[in-house]
Amino acid sequence: MSLLSSVRNALYSAIQAKKIGQLHGRFWTNGRVSIIGGRHITAYGNFFVGDGFRIEAVEQHLGHHYEPQIIIGKNFSAGNYVHIGAMNRVEIGDDVLLGSKIYITDHQHGSTSYEDMSLAPEARELSSKGPVIIGDKVWIGDNAVIMDGVTIGHNALVAAGAIVTKDVPAYAIVGGVPARVLKQVGKDGED
Repeated sequence: MSLLSSVRNALYSAIQAKKIGQLHGRFWTNGRVSIIGGRHITAYGNFFVGDGFRIEAVEQHLGHHYEPQIIIGKNFSAGNYVHIGAMNRVEIGDDVLLGSKIYITDHQHGSTSYEDMSLAPEARELSSKGPVIIGDKVWIGDNAVIMDGVTIGHNALVAAGAIVTKDVPAYAIVGGVPARVLKQVGKDGED
């Protein structure tokens, strides 16, 4: 990387960092990012994101107002094209590593009712099964999706391409569509 592009990245990162409501430490990106509703975002430092990172705290949709919270712990690293969205709460612990093309959301556009599905997705009210909580030292592989109402325990590993619709225990390896426990390691499932 040339000195000019290093300086450009540093300046762009500094500008984007100002969009985050509470930033306790360093924010760095090596590409374009989109930060929406930044006043509802708290990050605790050493926050590195790749190109195309998108984080949205949804304050209103179709006339409904929300009080979203996105909380990101220390030493967070995300690859390219990660999208995090919250109308309720998304909380990510310390030392979390995300691959690329990951979607984490605490909400959906509508329900699976006939009435909702008859509407265009953007015309549906937002619904949520609850917050998303991701524990410390979690690793989420490329192309994974983490859905609303899910808690992922500390030190868990989510395999690439998994769609997580249920809670994941600590020290578990999950994969598949929908994701299921492939292996449990640690004190209860020594490996």
